[in-house]
Amino acid sequence: RGEGGEGGEGGGLGAGAGGVAEGGSESERRLAALRQELVLSTEASHFTPLGAAVYRVPADPSGVLAALRLPSTRVGEGSQCGWPPLHLALLRGESHLPVVQLLLASRCDVVSGPPRVRHVTPLLLCAAAQAETAASMLLGCMQPPQLVAASCARSQEGLPVLSVVAQWSSDAAAGRICRKLLDCRADPCARARDGSMPHAAAAVARNSATAALLMAAAQQRAKEALVASPWSQRLDSDAAVFSEPR
Repeated sequence: RGEGGEGGEGGGLGAGAGGVAEGGSESERRLAALRQELVLSTEASHFTPLGAAVYRVPADPSGVLAALRLPSTRVGEGSQCGWPPLHLALLRGESHLPVVQLLLASRCDVVSGPPRVRHVTPLLLCAAAQAETAASMLLGCMQPPQLVAASCARSQEGLPVLSVVAQWSSDAAAGRICRKLLDCRADPCARARDGSMPHAAAAVARNSATAALLMAAAQQRAKEALVASPWSQRLDSDAAVFSEPR
């Protein structure tokens, strides 16, 4: 976290965390709450040159490009409080997606959270904000090992990323991102601390289509695990022996 409140200081970086216009989307409201919780200062002096350029409102892609070209720039350092530039851009929402694209092209870390809060990965940040487009962008730029690591992330409360996405307010959006996560080998049988699986999280949120998708994936994963089990192979072998003609 930074020092001081986010809105209203001199030398700030534009619109603060505070309000979202009435009628704003669920994602915008969640992002505003996350900004208020996670980034408590918009004083430019509290950011690296790249971090300030990334977090500025309105979005300034040319300023970000200039900051990326500075010899002293490290693409993973954004602010005194430890937030990387990618996180800062994601917290600004859809208006900053061109900035997110620039950071992804600069080969920033797309998997890890900052040292103090490792559980706040870029993908989990998108999941918490219900930011479908940003989540798709992240998944689309990852290599297979990164996809596996990102899809296995858990929130501070121990929720698998699939369970976080499954609870989105839009059943259709939740289903689209859950399907992409499943394609990345996210585990549909991963359990939260209370023992529940992602399909149960979707059902609680009344996302019936997403719940059906995750339930089918969990059943398929369980079937695959049973087939691969040594006990299953032993039973198949015994059955073959007993079925041979005497």
